[in-house]
Amino acid sequence: MSSSTRTITANGKDWKIIKIENQYGTIEIIPQAGFSLTSFIWNGRDLIDQWDINTFLGTEKDIEFISANTTDSFRKGFGPSIGPWFGQREEKGKEWQHGLCRFADWKDLQITNNSITGRLDGSKDKVLGRPINDICGYKFGVEISFTLTSEGLEYRIKNLSEGDKGTFGIHWYWKCPKDSKINLKTPLSALPADIDTTTFSKSADGIIADMNGVPNRRFDSAIGGISVKKGELVYADGAAIEFYYDDTFKYTVLFKTKESCCFEPVSGEAFQLGTFKEGGYKFIPKV
Repeated sequence: MSSSTRTITANGKDWKIIKIENQYGTIEIIPQAGFSLTSFIWNGRDLIDQWDINTFLGTEKDIEFISANTTDSFRKGFGPSIGPWFGQREEKGKEWQHGLCRFADWKDLQITNNSITGRLDGSKDKVLGRPINDICGYKFGVEISFTLTSEGLEYRIKNLSEGDKGTFGIHWYWKCPKDSKINLKTPLSALPADIDTTTFSKSADGIIADMNGVPNRRFDSAIGGISVKKGELVYADGAAIEFYYDDTFKYTVLFKTKESCCFEPVSGEAFQLGTFKEGGYKFIPKV
């Protein structure tokens, strides 16, 4: 296992990329760009949907734009946490789309041979020149870690905010070639009444969806802790990614965009500032 750092220049700015690798795979993270996971390669297979790096990194004007608008062209889906809230939060005429964590420059880092941990302190860390506490309206803090193991990737998040305020989730886009399927474990008794049975079909313990045609839908997550496989992305060639996560992520949202799909566990309702203490997530590739 090892870690390394390289620097790239994009949009007139230097960006550090942290790489963690072992004999099975690698991950790459850009702390300045929302502590974003930008690459996850396992046994030679690239699992994350790739974007043009200049478009992905963007500028402060891009952040200002997306704080009030939805866009498919800038840093959507790579930040590790949607918190401190999930939906839009209006703040002085702006609606901070999916929170602030994915726009912040994560400077407080701890790096080992197999992991990277980052922390945001809302009293000193800023977005667009303003302390995050000022934008949130309360004392905000969060700690996130990525660890590469012999099985895959482990992610943990600790909420350090006052009163455990915050709604958090994981929002990455996975490559989604033709005939990619999702097997999601979810209580059948809690399925949405208007679920499209041409897109979703029932399995013994959940639903199966064709990820090239799935609309944006939210389901109740299965319970049973992080040791229970709660979902699986299955490719036409038999490869798969298994998803395991704590029960603190109460809901799972599935949706498709461009050439990728999103399997998104979240801790609370959209448009609401909930409470969240700590949670974990494991991605186990079968490739």
